[in-house]
Amino acid sequence: FEFANDAILLVDIQTGLILDANRKASELTGRPVRELKGLHFSRLHPEADRAMAAAIWEADPASQNQGPQCSLVQQADGRSVPVEINATRLEVSGRGVMLGIFRDLSERRRSEEALRKSEERYRAATEQTGQVFYEYSFDSGSLQWRGAIEAVTGYAADEFAAFDLEGWVGLVLADDRTRVL
Repeated sequence: FEFANDAILLVDIQTGLILDANRKASELTGRPVRELKGLHFSRLHPEADRAMAAAIWEADPASQNQGPQCSLVQQADGRSVPVEINATRLEVSGRGVMLGIFRDLSERRRSEEALRKSEERYRAATEQTGQVFYEYSFDSGSLQWRGAIEAVTGYAADEFAAFDLEGWVGLVLADDRTRVL
């Protein structure tokens, strides 16, 4: 519990009050564990996300597991943190509780955004250089073409995409094949 890599909260099913939280929950929310204990679970979410949090809470009690759901957690300073929530209904010492596991998605979102921007730069470079680029998968034998395909080859991009490696090699002039292959 204390050494988990994700935030974990234990919430009373009857009252919605947080019974316990681990160190990562304190880090995620920006609140000490003693402040989290006794707080209603809905107060962890920005106003706009409270309905979604309530839907997880009010889900069919016969369904033990809820999630994963993406939501936001509002930190003590007001900043919102994207999270993935998995919730499980349990009974602990005869008391119904909800065990919530909150995974901080901040780093994943930053990585996805960096990848998206990198792909945009790559796409712009391939489209603006007047050259044709390809990616070849040795595992599947598939080719993906990018760039000035029509200007260089005379084929529309969708026509050229139909060529496999052998088809492409057949387009290369015989005198050039030893140099380019």
